[in-house]
Amino acid sequence: MHTHTGAYIYIHIYTYISERERERERERRGRIFRRDRERVDARDEVERNIMGFWGTTFAFCVLEGACAAYINATGIRGANHLKHLLSVTAVVCMWMMWAIIYMAQMHPLVQPVMNKGE
Repeated sequence: MHTHTGAYIYIHIYTYISERERERERERRGRIFRRDRERVDARDEVERNIMGFWGTTFAFCVLEGACAAYINATGIRGANHLKHLLSVTAVVCMWMMWAIIYMAQMHPLVQPVMNKGE
């Protein structure tokens, strides 16, 4: 019975040491993963900003296509030049206003100033 107890203690200590080593390895990997995750998060944010801009620009192009299709479907053949000009002008102006506001939020010119009491 005593020999089994010694073997059991040896296995238990070996298991405990292995668990500690595994825990240290997890912590080390966690630090590496956190660092890599921060890099990936920053890169994803840049890609989201770019895709947000280009995705919405594409949506405005689709809106213009829908306006052109509606004008062609409902108007007199050949007499829609003014309607097309007005719809293109309206969509371009809406897109420019959106783009200016979007870019102003990405790179603000005015930074907040903190008072010493705050």
